[in-house]
Amino acid sequence: METCAHKSRLLDRESLLAFTIYFGLSLFFFGRGLIGHFGDRYIGVGPDPSAHLYFLAWWPYAVRHRLNPFITRYVWFPSGVNLTHSTSIVLPALLFAPLTLLFGPTPAYTLIMLLSPAFSALAAFILYKRISSCSLPAFTGGFIYGFSPFELGHMLGQPSLVASWFAPLIVYFASRRLDGGISSKTLFWILTLLLIGQAGFSLETLATTTLIGGLALIVWSAFADVHLRYKILTLLYPLAGAYAVMVAVFSPYFYYFFHGPQLSLPSQLAAYLSVDPLNFLIPTETNELGFFLRNWLAPHANLYEATAHVGLPAILIVAMTVWRQWRSPVVRLCAWILAITAVLAIGPFLEVSRRLIVPAPELLLFLWAPFFKNAMPCRFTEFIFFCR
Repeated sequence: METCAHKSRLLDRESLLAFTIYFGLSLFFFGRGLIGHFGDRYIGVGPDPSAHLYFLAWWPYAVRHRLNPFITRYVWFPSGVNLTHSTSIVLPALLFAPLTLLFGPTPAYTLIMLLSPAFSALAAFILYKRISSCSLPAFTGGFIYGFSPFELGHMLGQPSLVASWFAPLIVYFASRRLDGGISSKTLFWILTLLLIGQAGFSLETLATTTLIGGLALIVWSAFADVHLRYKILTLLYPLAGAYAVMVAVFSPYFYYFFHGPQLSLPSQLAAYLSVDPLNFLIPTETNELGFFLRNWLAPHANLYEATAHVGLPAILIVAMTVWRQWRSPVVRLCAWILAITAVLAIGPFLEVSRRLIVPAPELLLFLWAPFFKNAMPCRFTEFIFFCR
């Protein structure tokens, strides 16, 4: 890889080399135990992998047999289940339908899980290389994002959440539009495809991406000059059009989501799935170091959701970078988003090792705001690693 050289193309030899390395690492980290057993073993623990195996098989089955794919009575008969309230991964289920029909859902699930960290890292690499014009730092940033604690935690069985490549690509193409590299019409079509893709993997991630993206635009506009603020405002037209098309495409899905049989969620969901501030410093057992430090977070740490580990060295590096380069618009924007997402991830109560409970500043937000009442605060940690 070249050390520093400006590249404007989406894919080039460096990007292909980066993806090859990322995918090799994914195979080494997650797939080495599957060699020779791609049909009878899968990645993950607990109930979530089997649920997603069902979803991968359900959508092709429902389409072939002309069944309502949004409601199934093959589970919890006779009342059935509204699958739009689950992470039913409709898009990958349809894209991988030929593989599922030929070999079953297990190989399709395994391929999705192995490709997702590599694609997420590649998308971040492409964005970071455009921002920094340096390949080696961009490669490191891509690795940090694609193999972050957020990814590691959800590699235990949640393919809907490890598909984290949509947000970096949205930012990449938006920056291309700001620089005049692509037209507003081109941005509209690209954003439409990316939003449809994100909705097809996870409506929850689409919602959190929309929230954080909206906050980023507001923050950036607040300290931008008049010329840049005008450019940012021009992004709203293709963005609004792309959202409108995405909603139209997914209108049957949204209909059953809002008007179908409703799922009753626990009232304290946000409090239970919040980030313990100690997790910013101490990893869980998805990290080798966490095996030796697990008594600090156990037994309350949820391996799926305790994904906030940044580490003291990285926190100090980020703090030093912000201090020294505060005048950079990109650094200021990332610093604000880091702070906002960290606060949101803590949730309605500040709980340290589940012993100290103090209402957090955003308590009323999680208790009363329509979007936040059923939110899982720990899922905001994805954007911590995006901005880091």
